Amino acid sequence: MSEAIAGVLIAAALLALAVVAGRALWVIWRGAMIQERPLLMHRMLKRQGVSIDGVEDYAALEQACRAARRCVACRDVELCKAWLDAGKTQGYEAFCPNCEFIERLKTKGEEAAARSAVPNA
Repeated sequence: MSEAIAGVLIAAALLALAVVAGRALWVIWRGAMIQERPLLMHRMLKRQGVSIDGVEDYAALEQACRAARRCVACRDVELCKAWLDAGKTQGYEAFCPNCEFIERLKTKGEEAAARSAVPNA
């Protein structure tokens, strides 16, 4: 009978340890989600002269959400910070997982500017 009690106590201790470790991982993950990484995406978009402000198209909003998730999961955060802090505008394509998204935004912005520059007939 004492073996059964010992087994229950060991299982309870392991369960408590798993709960504490899970909670710690959750706090770390939430901190990464809330704090700096989305700000890097915003800084990168601003540096490239593009914005998602005022976007009402569902597909574009969905792409922006995917881009934010890629930014949060990016392994090159320190490289990105250093690049942004250096004031560069070229070369982000080598490390940014959102370079295609940013280039699409640039193209859309250029097309919109060209359309607005053409006078209505």
